[in-house]
Amino acid sequence: MNLSTTLAAALLLVALSSAAAPAGHPLAVSAGWAADAGAVAAFPARPDHAPTGRQFLVDTWRLAPAEREAAILAQIRAGNVPGHLRRLVPLSVRHAQHTATLYVLPDYLALGSDDDYIIIPMAPGTAVAIAREFGFTLPTRKLVDDIYAHSTLRLAPQPMPPGQHMDSNAYYRLHDRHIKSQLAGSSGPLTLVAGHKKDIVLTPRLSRQPSRVAIYGWHTCVGSPIQPLSLYHPADYVDYSHGVRLISRRALVDGREADLSRVLSDRELNPLVSDEGFVSLAGYL
Repeated sequence: MNLSTTLAAALLLVALSSAAAPAGHPLAVSAGWAADAGAVAAFPARPDHAPTGRQFLVDTWRLAPAEREAAILAQIRAGNVPGHLRRLVPLSVRHAQHTATLYVLPDYLALGSDDDYIIIPMAPGTAVAIAREFGFTLPTRKLVDDIYAHSTLRLAPQPMPPGQHMDSNAYYRLHDRHIKSQLAGSSGPLTLVAGHKKDIVLTPRLSRQPSRVAIYGWHTCVGSPIQPLSLYHPADYVDYSHGVRLISRRALVDGREADLSRVLSDRELNPLVSDEGFVSLAGYL
């Protein structure tokens, strides 16, 4: 199995892998879990010496893509995440007689401090490693739409000229400046921000098209996405427009604690979080 196939497989595995559930509830998480625990991101405390967003871009300016991905993962593991991303936002969804409360990152994953951070694009393999390590999953197409519909601040997409430097730190920095200029001129609450990045998403299409990255989103002000669900690019592809919206695996379903990865693979409850039906690993086996 090559690197691209491994990354693509990991992208779907993050939606499905979980420990055995305790007796009494097929979706339950560990006993004693409190709903509020799902609202706190379990990143380590940010070190005093951690680089700011701008400094990280300078430090990694000349790195090869794989080296930069390793540096991103190392920084997140070390806790170099701004404070405003550490409190998750509840998101309520409903289907038929079922309801669920999910806990989502208020914005796309970023590196740095609250005063100087960058929303950092990353390859799906890096995103999956972070999600699995810190108890998250990635969104589906439906959840990207749900997050946008419930967002308190909607930013306009800022496409940049396509070209060979779309994955460069220069593009990352310039696109982040466009986002920050919108934030500076906005008056809406920053509780849940959406519209400014394409999401790396989970989809059952990965079972039929392995070794790809699935992206979706960049909603316009009327709520329609510029980027339809696409698996055009290989699994190690990344560019300035991509963002990682983490969703806690700890959720409430019909008032009971649940593991979101099991909801994604449950035939009855799956429509709460997916508009593409049952998510299967069959394409990777």
